[in-house]
Amino acid sequence: MDEIISVTSKRQYWDTLVFINDYSTRDNISYHLQYLEFCYVVNFYFTPSLTTGSLLRKTVIIEYVSIIETILDSMIFELRVRDYPVGSFVGLHYLKKNTRFGELLEIARYYKILNEDILKKVEKIGEYRNRVHFKRVARNEKEWDYYTDYKLTETENIFEEFIEECRKRHRRLTSDVKVNDFIFPKNQAKGNRILTEAETA
Repeated sequence: MDEIISVTSKRQYWDTLVFINDYSTRDNISYHLQYLEFCYVVNFYFTPSLTTGSLLRKTVIIEYVSIIETILDSMIFELRVRDYPVGSFVGLHYLKKNTRFGELLEIARYYKILNEDILKKVEKIGEYRNRVHFKRVARNEKEWDYYTDYKLTETENIFEEFIEECRKRHRRLTSDVKVNDFIFPKNQAKGNRILTEAETA
């Protein structure tokens, strides 16, 4: 009998992203949070081999950093700068498009979008994401040894700090946005179970 992995609805994730105005961006991030939850469920229930588990950790780390990058990009896109170039407000996205992760961090520093401590931590896990191309791994280095449980736990903790800082500094409140506690995929996955096809019918 087929089995189905149940995950939190996109809408539940969407409702907690109260620091992002753009609805499409919230949609995209919500689906990636769902995917992260799926990865955790797979890890909890199926216990991958050591090498497969390491590459699954790599996938999760990449997802976390990509979500952070998207959130930063959205915040910077919405940022408006006074007196550039001549006494008016100008959206920062007119200054720079398609920025790289490192550039987003520098812009966030310059405009104090988030505190420096958080930005330094995010910069560190960004380096983990940069190892995505395994052709760049040194000849004497095993890629699956790089993505350790420690690096994953560190990334999870920094992601949580980043989200809490975003919620504290940049929460937008409108009549159609619910203010819920943020849903972290790992916590959701622990309560999930594998559903049979009959249970979903």
